[in-house]
Amino acid sequence: MVDVRLGLTAHGAAGGMAGGSTGEPRPVPQQEEHRREIARLLEQGRQEREAGALERAEDCYWSALDLAIQYGSRRQEGWAWDGLGSCRARQGDHGMALRFFTPADRLADETGDTPLKVWCLHNFGFCHRERGDVPLAQDYFEQCVEMAEANKCHEAAGWTYHQLAELARAESDARREQQHYAAAAQAGLASGDDTLAGWSLFHAARCAEASGDLFTANKQYTHAAKIGTRSNPEMLRQATEGLARTIPQPASD
Repeated sequence: MVDVRLGLTAHGAAGGMAGGSTGEPRPVPQQEEHRREIARLLEQGRQEREAGALERAEDCYWSALDLAIQYGSRRQEGWAWDGLGSCRARQGDHGMALRFFTPADRLADETGDTPLKVWCLHNFGFCHRERGDVPLAQDYFEQCVEMAEANKCHEAAGWTYHQLAELARAESDARREQQHYAAAAQAGLASGDDTLAGWSLFHAARCAEASGDLFTANKQYTHAAKIGTRSNPEMLRQATEGLARTIPQPASD
């Protein structure tokens, strides 16, 4: 299964990393300096986390959290909690991850940080799914895609559709699975996220192939292979194998 992002790109977005937010006073120059340092720590934490160095990532997020609390940067405090939750979720400690995501969600509401709120809903859904509470997970995922689409948070919407597709697959609902993967692919293309777009296209193609729609499957495998060519050898390999199975056969005389 493709690794699911937990607020992955949103952590690096300008809106999530910049100082200042709704409900916070305009910072004085010294506060700006502190907020730049917090932003640096948050970005370093993101980079360490994506490199798999989760302990170093947590150290960065804890340092960012301490500074954010000390200097009253509520929005950055929310992203620090979110980063800590993401690290714990990647370690499989979903109970502790939920404890970290909870203050992040509260701060998202307090500061009006929509991207953070959207990712919190996604992350709540992911953790509850991993803990076996599928109905609650689905409810969070549905809230997430509604808010994400309304606010053009394409990447969060896409990864959440990807989760919904996996839930549909577990329920043997092939129609909903294919629809959700197709929606995830569209969101991935809109956000420029090759991993999201490519794997969602691949899985949508797999669904189309299973239903006998080889024309659609071939088209989607072709698109996934093109994305894999520039970014992901494994995606390219699997999409190419799919293409070989769905090449239109010449009509027999």
